[in-house]
Amino acid sequence: MADGKGPLQEKADIEGLEAFAGRGDRRRALFFVGREREIAAVEKICARALEATSAGERFEGATRLVQGAPGAGKTSLLAELARRWGDRALGVGGQDPLGPPAGTPLPVMLEWGSLHSGEEVAQAILRLLAPKREEAYRRTRTGDASGFLGLLGLRAGARAGSSTAPPALSIEELAHALPPAEWTRPVCLMVDEIQQAEPEARDVLSRLHQGNHGLPIVPLLAGLGSSQDVLQGRVGLTRLDIDAVHDLGALSPAEACEAVEAMLLEYKVDRTGAPADWPDRLAELSDGWPQHLHNGMRALADGLARAGGRLADVDAGAVLDREEELRGRAYWARTSPEMRVARRLVAAVLAALPEDGADDSSIVEEIDRQTGANPDLARWRLPEGMNSRDFMGHLVHRGVLQRGPGGLFICPIPSFRRYLLRCGTVDGGAGPAPGERDGGAPVSP
Repeated sequence: MADGKGPLQEKADIEGLEAFAGRGDRRRALFFVGREREIAAVEKICARALEATSAGERFEGATRLVQGAPGAGKTSLLAELARRWGDRALGVGGQDPLGPPAGTPLPVMLEWGSLHSGEEVAQAILRLLAPKREEAYRRTRTGDASGFLGLLGLRAGARAGSSTAPPALSIEELAHALPPAEWTRPVCLMVDEIQQAEPEARDVLSRLHQGNHGLPIVPLLAGLGSSQDVLQGRVGLTRLDIDAVHDLGALSPAEACEAVEAMLLEYKVDRTGAPADWPDRLAELSDGWPQHLHNGMRALADGLARAGGRLADVDAGAVLDREEELRGRAYWARTSPEMRVARRLVAAVLAALPEDGADDSSIVEEIDRQTGANPDLARWRLPEGMNSRDFMGHLVHRGVLQRGPGGLFICPIPSFRRYLLRCGTVDGGAGPAPGERDGGAPVSP
């Protein structure tokens, strides 16, 4: 207490606020909220995989996919899962400091390029589960530099043009060396940016999905909203369970406010005499979209650092201007050259999209209708090399459209829709579109 007037206010963490204000929106969210349903689903499938392995049963269909528009928080979700499971392993939050509870998933992060063969997958898993055995296998492999462990029963080092790769360690040999009974933790293989996966990943992803290896391995893939189509068309992973795909949308207003409250608490912000609605303001401005919420919090952190950590002294106008600037830059970055060329067409498609969404065939028909009604106007034409279905897929890939809870496609961020509608009202020869200053610099939507 201070002079009987109340508790002392801790000194605000100005350095922390400044560091957070400069934190880019491609980095892991420091104040993670929401996504509990998706987290529970991943942990449940990991537990089921371990149970099946312990019972000597084959576990099929373990693959899970998290997809969404840019800025939906896919990478942050993977990082949050790894953090939670790591905290359990380290005894954080009252857990046993002697080791993780049995069944706690072991996160293994991989680049999508690692899926071209089973060798890197094998080494990553075995190195974490049994580093001494992994070292022993490396010592006993042949001297050929292309020889690696073949966890998935593939020929080690089998790459295009190579016919002399040494035989791989088979899955049976690996299971004998590291029996399923010794696996007290399931492995969650996390691969981000999976929309970049190429056909070369087909064999590895199929074997992981089919569960022929007999081990508790759950692939958790994350990518843009078109990732399911990529896995089905380019990679051939067609048998995904109905519950295997998680489309990330906006956070609820309560979840968005929770993140802002956590930031104010973390940096010991002095809220004396300040309006209580800052969390609500940022939640509303961001539409609950994680990327925009993060940028709004960065703008507020910058204002707080300038105000010495006192919320009442923050320049609200400057904070809101900065938030709009960051949001505008994000939208400009998301608007592809193809979308800029066809901005009238994009706007027309969005204007015709029902509030509750439409199926892909209806959207393709609308694109055909719009281009057919204006065949002589360049700004209504499809981008070169694209047909209507290609263009619809491009809009999904860029986050303009996303499959909603009912299976229909919607525009997931209202402010992005408004931005694109505004861009589409500018005549093709009238100068820069909204989102561009002279020289192409982005402005606020």
